[in-house]
Amino acid sequence: MKKTHAVLIGICFALGAAVPAVSGGARALMGIGAALAGLGRALRSLSLSGGAGNALAWALLASLGLTPLLGLLPARRARTAADWLWPLAAVYALFMLYMLVNPHLLRNVVYPDWAAPESGLLAVMLLCPLAGLIVTAVFLNAARAEADGALLFRRLGLLLTAAQLLAAEAGGEWMGALPALSGADLAYGILEALGALVGLALLVALCEAGKALLGGLSRGWLNDENGPLADNLARWARRMLAGDLIVMLAGCFLTLAFGARLTSVDMRVSLELGDLVISLCALLLARFVRAGIRVRTENDQFI
Repeated sequence: MKKTHAVLIGICFALGAAVPAVSGGARALMGIGAALAGLGRALRSLSLSGGAGNALAWALLASLGLTPLLGLLPARRARTAADWLWPLAAVYALFMLYMLVNPHLLRNVVYPDWAAPESGLLAVMLLCPLAGLIVTAVFLNAARAEADGALLFRRLGLLLTAAQLLAAEAGGEWMGALPALSGADLAYGILEALGALVGLALLVALCEAGKALLGGLSRGWLNDENGPLADNLARWARRMLAGDLIVMLAGCFLTLAFGARLTSVDMRVSLELGDLVISLCALLLARFVRAGIRVRTENDQFI
């Protein structure tokens, strides 16, 4: 693992642990909404100051709103239909910021039936479509066809790094929620947090094995060096599936053991869909690479 990736994973884990501890877990998202609402109020105050303040407010609004256009860089690369999502995201970002500066317009003009008085909730609901557009554009552009296969592999490696960072933040949230618990709930929460840490460690290892294989594939599909890399990826994929199953079963028995001493009981039998998809895709990729190397080896014997 690169040191920079390890540092980023550590930072995301720390942030995931700090935000619930400070904001009370369920209010973490509302903290983002409060920050956006505060930004809107600051821009409005700056605009109402008149003169240079008004010009500066408009300049800040335009620069922040047009930030999604950075997704069109580099300027000389081939364009795809997915690139239209970046200008659309920029237009929506400008709309979102203008509504944050003038929330009364959203309630009284754009959407008169809006009934939620909380500015934080309003800001979060405005942010969700923008986040969805950006995430969609990132994934579609990362998966587009390229003449240079190595570029696609690098993008897939970046997506695996993003998965590691998101998982680290989620693992940190488990740890950050523990200080608010006590008694049996605290003990149960600690054990669940340990399960989350196990899942995080397995996902990080699987992603690192996947990035190593992608690096080998970028140098050549049928190189012999890709065989051990594919086997290592398959091993970690199986370990991740086994780890998720063990954590799920442990959670079921822990709930039974703690029983009525818990103030909130969540009886469920489930697997993380994202982990399941990543594991199965990793297994399929490893088998595909191994099959290609085996066919090439057999063909070389007849030449």
